[in-house]
Amino acid sequence: MKKEGVRFKLMLEYFLNKIGLKDLKKLSVLDVACGRCNEAEVLIELFGKVRGIDNNPKKIKRIKGKNLNARFGVIDASNLSNISDHKFNFVLVRHPNIFGDKWKKIYEECFRVTKEKGILISTFYHEEEYLLGKKLIKNASYDIKFAKENKFYLKSFGFDKYVIIAKKVYKRGWLKKLFGI
Repeated sequence: MKKEGVRFKLMLEYFLNKIGLKDLKKLSVLDVACGRCNEAEVLIELFGKVRGIDNNPKKIKRIKGKNLNARFGVIDASNLSNISDHKFNFVLVRHPNIFGDKWKKIYEECFRVTKEKGILISTFYHEEEYLLGKKLIKNASYDIKFAKENKFYLKSFGFDKYVIIAKKVYKRGWLKKLFGI
């Protein structure tokens, strides 16, 4: 495992322990906008059952070529209609390049496919993206449990400078927000 993978694994283990997430091998994982999915080996080692999606066919073809024990597909994360509601215990959105309204829809779709009491972890390169991501995650109805600078961040890598951990918990008024009633 490369140095970045080791650091990413330490970060995940630390934050998952911090929120009390146990029995990781029993959890289903969705890696949203996974790109080349450099984190695939870590996710497979920790969780076992991993599904990665990205809208770039070249990146998905490349990761499929590594013959990892995971499912990867070309899917637009702003439309996860082919994934059933409440399917995943853990959703990862790692260093998205947030721009435009598309990320609002992506986080809403992530919420829809996250199981009740499931976890979303989203990491960011830049403070501006982090602040916008925090707003979008909250607006998607997640309950933010942790949001701040990552203590495992290394400037030489530039990944995951900010971390948001959120939990799917239906709050008062969720029926009105989702269904207009």
